[in-house]
Amino acid sequence: MKKIKILIILLIISTIVQTQVLASSFELDAKIDKNIVKKGEEISIYLEITDIQSITGVNVVQGNFEYNHDILEFEKAEKLNNWNFTYNDENDGKFIAMILSKGETEQKSIGKITFKVKQNTNETNCIIKIKNIVSSDEEEKIKTKDKEITIEIEDLKKSNTSLNTKEKKNNNIMVISIISLTTIFFIIIYVLVKKLKN
Repeated sequence: MKKIKILIILLIISTIVQTQVLASSFELDAKIDKNIVKKGEEISIYLEITDIQSITGVNVVQGNFEYNHDILEFEKAEKLNNWNFTYNDENDGKFIAMILSKGETEQKSIGKITFKVKQNTNETNCIIKIKNIVSSDEEEKIKTKDKEITIEIEDLKKSNTSLNTKEKKNNNIMVISIISLTTIFFIIIYVLVKKLKN
């Protein structure tokens, strides 16, 4: 009987521990408004909390943006869905999102950061890393894995060269087609005239 009671107690403790682990997790998604961007154009990154496993919910999220400052420059940070959102580009790209009401338990966009691609860059892509992502509910800090976004930068010169090459090819095809049709037309006329003479 004693053994059964001990087993029951152990099962209850195990369940509580597992529930506590489940109650302390979330994901931070980073979505971009476009995958390919031209020099001089802006690109926005939307931060969204998802997969929240917490009874009390998440009320603070913070982390750091890491990127090549020779390629991108910070433009602005905006709050979304009643979350206060601040970003300090000079302090290791640190961001803090906070909600003053009760903790968030549902998937929600919490902030938006906009960067601009520098005109003088010669790079064809840029990687943005979001690191040290930490949140908290009413009881403890919750960590989640780092995120990475790759942005492709369109080279207008190469793009224009490619378009010019396509246009030239199309023009060449058109000229060859016209010459071929004209030749066929004259051959038919020549054959018809020869037949009429005979």
